Parts: sequence; structure tokens; C-alpha cells
Amino acid sequence: MGAGGQSPPTHQPAQAPLTPGAVSARQLVTVGASAGGIAAISRLLGTLTETFPAPIIVAQHLDPGRPSHLSEIFQRATRLSVRTVTDSAVLEAGVVYVVPADRHIEIVDHAATLHVRVAHVAERPKPSIDLLFGSAARVFGEGLYAVILSGLGSDGAAGARVW
Repeated sequence: MGAGGQSPPTHQPAQAPLTPGAVSARQLVTVGASAGGIAAISRLLGTLTETFPAPIIVAQHLDPGRPSHLSEIFQRATRLSVRTVTDSAVLEAGVVYVVPADRHIEIVDHAATLHVRVAHVAERPKPSIDLLFGSAARVFGEGLYAVILSGLGSDGAAGARVW
């Protein structure tokens, strides 16, 4: 207690926590997995509350020749909004962004803008986890959380080391 029986003032953080729907330029969670990672990603997403304070980008290696139902699968596992990324977009807190099998995603600026491009036939793997993690590290720095789940290859390892 301070003078006169009052509690001392508390120190507030310089920035208020993010709320769902707010654009986040401070924190980002990236998740990369190869084939077989769907169950692990679903389990991870299932632990998050609807007030999760950061956007999440999921890059799962997929066969571009087969239809993907990742967004639907992940939506059943979480209370967060799940979107398949087809065009460039600005990230929002509390939203899970799923990268399609034939696309690569890069974060291009401090406004947390996603740049989407079609992956060329010779580019492997698709989507590139290294590209996502590396671009996210350059923009988000210490506010980036990179999670690598499952896999036999090394995609994601180099991108996670950028920062």
C-alpha cells in the first residue's frame, strides 16, 4: 500500500494486448509441417482460445494435384477463424491463415502484409516453409514464434535460423 492507504500505481505495458480482428504488426505464429502434420496442427490449434492475440500462418506440404480441405479440417479443431490465403492480405490477430498447396507466402512489410505467389512447377517443397519463416523473421523479429511439426526434409530449418 502506498501513502494514505492507496495501492501504488501499476505499470502498464507500453502497448495494449491485441484483440481479435486487430491488425498485428508485433507478434506472429508460423507453423510448418510436411505430410502427416495435420493431426499435430489440429491439436495445436485446438488449444487456442478465441482471444488468441496474434495471427497464425500454417504452411503444410501438400500435393497440389489433389484438392485440399485443410481449412475445413482446421476450422473443426479451433474456435479461431480459419482462412485459406488466395490473395495478398493484411494479417489479423486471432485468425489462422492456411497456405494453399500451390502457393508461396512471404511477409513483405511492417504492416504485416502477406504476398502470395504461385509456386513454379520445379519449386519444391510447396509451400516453402523456409520462405515463410525467413520473411516473417525479417519483419517480426523477436515477435515471431516459428513452430516446425513433423517431416522428413529440412524445409523450415533454414528459415527458422534467419533471426
